[in-house]
Amino acid sequence: MGDRCYMKLTCRRQDLPRDVPFLAEHGPGGNYGNGRVACDRRRYADIEAGHDGGFVIAWTRSSNRPNAASLQAVRDYLAIERAVQRAFLRLARPQPHA
Repeated sequence: MGDRCYMKLTCRRQDLPRDVPFLAEHGPGGNYGNGRVACDRRRYADIEAGHDGGFVIAWTRSSNRPNAASLQAVRDYLAIERAVQRAFLRLARPQPHA
């Protein structure tokens, strides 16, 4: 059985293929789970996501708490995702002609 997965990328047609703010997600493959990807032209984040749209958080058994780096990775992803969504809204507005 082959390793089947997909990748979905959202960006403006006129921006491809360079310097593109984007949001992407991919389905699971043979040795990895779902993932979410965001890039706002300056920052990039790629994190593991759960099957129901949540995020995968690493757990530290010794402290019985979430791993701090894992939580920070989710926070970083969400900040970049918000920046991209705001950029998409700005790009969707009609621009006045000069």
